[in-house]
Amino acid sequence: RSIVACPGAPECLQAQGETRIHLERLAPLARQYAGKDGVGLHISGCGKGCARQGATPITLVLVGGRFNLVVNGGAQDAPISAGLALDEIEPSLTHNVRNMAPCPAN
Repeated sequence: RSIVACPGAPECLQAQGETRIHLERLAPLARQYAGKDGVGLHISGCGKGCARQGATPITLVLVGGRFNLVVNGGAQDAPISAGLALDEIEPSLTHNVRNMAPCPAN
């Protein structure tokens, strides 16, 4: 419940990769960053961000099958890290976001 995800590939023709296959693996991270509305993570298959238009504490956007990491923003916002493999997401957060401020939309 702490993750919002678009259908991803192959359901969405614009998605640049699968999204739902990562839900179980990313659930602990999503719970850790959950905002007041209970959502901590948005996984978007492309830069449109259809599944969640507003800001989220963590947004992962698939680009060419890898993840761009946006903090306290949406799929259209500038990432703090780009081209990450799934295993690189948490270390990138730890390195780049020591004292993450609450998401403004929450």
